[in-house]
Amino acid sequence: MEEEKQKNKVFNDLGFGTLHNQSGGRFINKDGNFNIKLEGRRVHDIYKVLINMSWWKFNIFILLSFIGINFIIALSYIMVGVDQIAEIENDNFLSNLLECFFLSVQTFTSLGYGRVNPIGWGANAIASFNAFIGLISFALATGLVYARFSKPAAHILFSKNAIVVPYKHQTDLMSFQFRIVNGYAQNHLLDLEVQVIMTCLLKNKQGTATRIFERLKLERDDIKMLPLNWTIVHVINESSPLFRKNKEDFKEMNVEFLVLIKAYDDVYSQQVNKKSSYIANEILWNRRFVPMYQTKDNSTVLNLEALDQTEIV
Repeated sequence: MEEEKQKNKVFNDLGFGTLHNQSGGRFINKDGNFNIKLEGRRVHDIYKVLINMSWWKFNIFILLSFIGINFIIALSYIMVGVDQIAEIENDNFLSNLLECFFLSVQTFTSLGYGRVNPIGWGANAIASFNAFIGLISFALATGLVYARFSKPAAHILFSKNAIVVPYKHQTDLMSFQFRIVNGYAQNHLLDLEVQVIMTCLLKNKQGTATRIFERLKLERDDIKMLPLNWTIVHVINESSPLFRKNKEDFKEMNVEFLVLIKAYDDVYSQQVNKKSSYIANEILWNRRFVPMYQTKDNSTVLNLEALDQTEIV
């Protein structure tokens, strides 16, 4: 009994603060990031930025860094004089710069073709520094790539919309539902647990709005495995904070359903987490989800394209 009370307790503070009594958009974006913009003094960690940025941004960063470092070193060769570099006899600045750039690239990557090579003390000193920077850069880049590949991530896909629909075809009992699926078949997710926390603004008789956070009681809040889709259901009965609320009430209350999921990934052998949310205009009424799987050729076929598909009740 005590455990049941603990599950359904009202959260005085979920980390967003209870004094947030105005509508500032959703708390959690659909992609799981917090809808928070920082201003003023910030703590920057370039390592975490490079680990968390998208792959295309990361690749562009690596490419631009490679070009930029070698371009700066090429200018250094020009400054000490191209007479300290063998086989450069052109008086054209651009041509000399390109020769120095490719010399830097060859030294940076330890290729060393040998046609163009440093012969003076200044050029050799720059070449030594060039080789040192190359070794450090490749070590850092290799570590970053490994860290990005080895970083555990839950590839859980959420239905685009949540629904409010009669519970198990009953006419007098409604339910709030959404569904999830593991979008990466090679990772088996085990021991999944889900929490759904509703936050909304409630006004008293004086018109003062108060934000509340309340955890919803779910039909089932944990499963052992996720080989198929999982429809997460909250029954809207008399004990539910959604009881006798309609579509207009949801909008007026500025309701948002915060979804927190944790699971064990058997590939990474680590716990993974996923967050998302649903706001009032992302909730469909009197629609139900279309089945996602069927039996075919003695196996079960799961259609991921049907994750968002609904039909009229």
